[in-house]
Amino acid sequence: MNYLIYIDCIERISFFKRIANALDGRIVFLTNRLSVYFLMRDFDVRIIKSCDFDKNLSDEELKSTLYVGAGNLSVLDAKSISKSVYCSVSQLCTELEFDFCLVWNGSTVISKSVCECAKDFGINLRFFELSNLPNKLFWDTKGVNAASRLYQNPQILDDFEISSGVWQAWKENYFKSISTVKQAKNKTTIKYIQILDYLGFLFGFPKEDARNPLAVILKKIKNKKTKKYKIIDLDREFIFVPLQVSNDTQIILNSDIDNFGMLQIVKQENSNARIFAKIHPAEENLEFIAKIESFCKENSIEIVANETKDLIKKCTKLYVVNSTVGLEALIYEKNITILGRAVYSNFTQERLKNYICGYLANIEYFSDEPLNIDEIRRILS
Repeated sequence: MNYLIYIDCIERISFFKRIANALDGRIVFLTNRLSVYFLMRDFDVRIIKSCDFDKNLSDEELKSTLYVGAGNLSVLDAKSISKSVYCSVSQLCTELEFDFCLVWNGSTVISKSVCECAKDFGINLRFFELSNLPNKLFWDTKGVNAASRLYQNPQILDDFEISSGVWQAWKENYFKSISTVKQAKNKTTIKYIQILDYLGFLFGFPKEDARNPLAVILKKIKNKKTKKYKIIDLDREFIFVPLQVSNDTQIILNSDIDNFGMLQIVKQENSNARIFAKIHPAEENLEFIAKIESFCKENSIEIVANETKDLIKKCTKLYVVNSTVGLEALIYEKNITILGRAVYSNFTQERLKNYICGYLANIEYFSDEPLNIDEIRRILS
């Protein structure tokens, strides 16, 4: 078996190295980042270089990618990047016949172009994403979130046979676990090795985020000053509104309603209720936070710092766009309104059980432990 693995950033290196160590066969890593290339130099890793090619993603496909959708990359520049990716992947696929192509998320110009070119060569695709549940990882054959095969065909879950005992045991352990948003630590982390990436971009390696790198670094420095909010008494009835990261793919690509739209709907439908909002721990846009604070003040919505699990357990109703908090609310069997295209939109309690205990891979992303080979085989079967 031959495997092509695209690595989009240094945070992904550990995970894909663990996958590589669990696989038999030849593995080629592909990246557009010099930092990844430097840290992976003991492996067969190739760099995507700028070049012209006769094929690329269509304008509509480019508009549905993360950085274009967020306004950080023009369609014209995205098209040029897509051509470079098609060129690099095509060359690799003529050099070696790959059986699988593995990517994280798959919503950026590069990752989407890698996948589309791989499909042209008949290569099987596997996509990965955080499940935000302990020791569980999302995977799919078509994409993640609303682009996934699972979202389009939730009846897939009806084929699993998970006992109620297994489900109850998992829920008991989950209820005892401590809620943490592990990706939030990247909010203020400055990795100086990433300076290599900007050197690479200067030498023509494709760059998807057109923002000024100095501005991005300064934002991370500013965000080291974490804002403090109150912990509120939860004994009286209230509605809980968990906000999502403002530049997350879920908000930009998988919903027609953003955080402000959600708050407006909540206020319109519950004008006299107590409404508690919580800003996502990984939110790094201070301008967005200031606007949210202003909106909440004008509409008598209180921003709180209580533990998310406590807010879920004690709220009378909960609104989400499509965040994992909605999935957690289903686990607690809460009254929930889903406003975006969430993978769990059509989950019954039976499907929820099968999704968590059957569909998701038993893999902890934030770990250095070797992967379960049986789980890798299941994903690639």
